[in-house]
Amino acid sequence: MRLRIRHHLHYRFAEPVRNVTQILRMTPRSHEGQHIMNWRIDVDVDCMLKAGVDGFGNITHTFTAKGLSKELAISLFGEIENFDTAGLIRGSAERLPVDLFLRGSDLTTADEPLRRFAETAVAEETTDLGKLHALLDAVHVALPIASERGDLKSASETFAAKTGTSGAVAHVFIACARHLGFPARFASGYYLGEDENGTSHAWSEAYVGGLGWIGFDAAHAICPQERHIRVASGLDGLAAAPVRGTYAAELTDRLDITTLFGFDGGQRQSQTQGGQSQSQGGQSQSQGSGGQSQSQG
Repeated sequence: MRLRIRHHLHYRFAEPVRNVTQILRMTPRSHEGQHIMNWRIDVDVDCMLKAGVDGFGNITHTFTAKGLSKELAISLFGEIENFDTAGLIRGSAERLPVDLFLRGSDLTTADEPLRRFAETAVAEETTDLGKLHALLDAVHVALPIASERGDLKSASETFAAKTGTSGAVAHVFIACARHLGFPARFASGYYLGEDENGTSHAWSEAYVGGLGWIGFDAAHAICPQERHIRVASGLDGLAAAPVRGTYAAELTDRLDITTLFGFDGGQRQSQTQGGQSQSQGGQSQSQGSGGQSQSQG
């Protein structure tokens, strides 16, 4: 399946702000099952997009808008060709030892209720793959997705609330998988659902001996396939955040619109998702690129 995506983020501040710094993890890599054909990021402020690679192997673009900014827009345009690999991730840039992903973080620590939940979910399974699929189903049933809009919560907060965003639910799966002895990590990207609902999305990946890394999308109870665009990965949602940075001002408005087109057998499917939010801040972090552009493909 060929996918074409446009993702637009627009920020409006209460007053002009200087030295807005952002780190973007919005550029995917090609690997088996995912071929990047074209990809471009635009930022509408006077800045230099500096390309780099973070410790997890994600492609990053960093910029600082040195002048005064009342508004900031980041736009992404991409085209990608995907093939279903049953969730297996092969040919990706792996910079770190697998056991590093047994390490917990503030967002992925398993408290006592989560540990009990994980052990109960896999009690009847004898194989590693069977345990992970049983955990996938259990998390999906226990934690329905309320919305993709909202703060990124920790695994324990999400489990207590019994609902969350796809990213928050991914934290629950990761915490449980690590407790059971499986290296696990967070993946961010996009998803075009069977109902043609295209959106920013997040899921988990776990390592199985003899197979390698496998994706597990607890929001949909499936392994990622050709409708998923894998962009970044890390220990948790902060490490794989599409946009992360600081600005010393009140954020009065944030607009996030994703348009995702799927081309399969000559037919086109499309969906646009948008949202607005208002928040107050001093120093803020945001998830989610005008003046400066960066292209790939």
